[in-house]
Amino acid sequence: MSHADLNHDKIADVVGGLTTQFVILYPIASTLLTAFFYGLYVPIFGISIYLLGQGDFTARKLYMTCTILLFLISTCTVVVEVVGLIDGAMRQFTAVQTRDYMPYIRYLIHNDGKTATISILYFIPFLANIVSETMLIHRCYIIWGHSKRVGIPLIIFSLLGSVLGLFGGILAALALSENSVDKASLSEGILLIGAIVSTFLNMIVTALTAGRIWWVDRESKTFRGSLPDKKLQYAARIVTESGLIYPLMMTLNLIVVNSTGEDSPPPLDIYPSVVCAAGIAPSLIIIRGQVAKILDKLRPRHMEVNLGISEIRYTGGNEYQMEPLHWPPRNSLNELDREAEKVSPTVPLLHSPD
Repeated sequence: MSHADLNHDKIADVVGGLTTQFVILYPIASTLLTAFFYGLYVPIFGISIYLLGQGDFTARKLYMTCTILLFLISTCTVVVEVVGLIDGAMRQFTAVQTRDYMPYIRYLIHNDGKTATISILYFIPFLANIVSETMLIHRCYIIWGHSKRVGIPLIIFSLLGSVLGLFGGILAALALSENSVDKASLSEGILLIGAIVSTFLNMIVTALTAGRIWWVDRESKTFRGSLPDKKLQYAARIVTESGLIYPLMMTLNLIVVNSTGEDSPPPLDIYPSVVCAAGIAPSLIIIRGQVAKILDKLRPRHMEVNLGISEIRYTGGNEYQMEPLHWPPRNSLNELDREAEKVSPTVPLLHSPD
């Protein structure tokens, strides 16, 4: 490709974009932010895997598998992103230093390594969303008493976001390989819609899960009077605080990416941090829930909170079992209270079986 093959205005635009902020500050800030989130994620992942390995509960293998997959996806994202940032920064710095911009322009127009790297980064959110939403929807489905009216719409929304992400990623990869502006523009729109659907779904699932726990606490206090509400409130707080990490990071990424244009690139790339957040959020729920369960075992009467396996259970001196989180209970309240009275005259118990 010769100089004559390129539009002089395009060359001027590329050269004008090689500013200090873009060549030096952007890769440094992006790498530091990525390293911070990944460095935070590594110990959280290790602790969550250890706690899951110590447990013996329903769906342990599912949560163990999803947790490991999210960590592998995040690790792949971090490696690909950092390698891409370093490679791009070196090419930009060389172009500025030597004032020979043609190699860098050819790299921008088409480079197999760059195309492969960016294509991987387009497909990773699709995988991360599938795994993280599997954990979230499963937990919500269990806490809602295996309600299909809750589970099926959430699965449909998840599939919609996944299909949009997959199709948008394929179209973006084709746009890169063919250097097609039209396909690139279309893929950006599809990926944006997919990201919005996924963000909305994560917020809805978090609200449904925490809201169900809050409702059970409220109804229990209303009809039974003496249920220890503080621990249910703590369970709802765990779900809310940890569950909002990922959608908030996705929202921030959407704002940063779509509030800047080609002439003013974003100050840094927070995309790898978003992928790390997809793994950090469910891992924190597992850790906080399992730690609460361990601490409660030290008390004569305790409530086990095991959000890592989508179960909430209250136990007293004797074991009393009832199906989890069905409210109003299938038995009449009077009958339920009579049964609870046999176990404890003062503390009604709710225990979800494994």
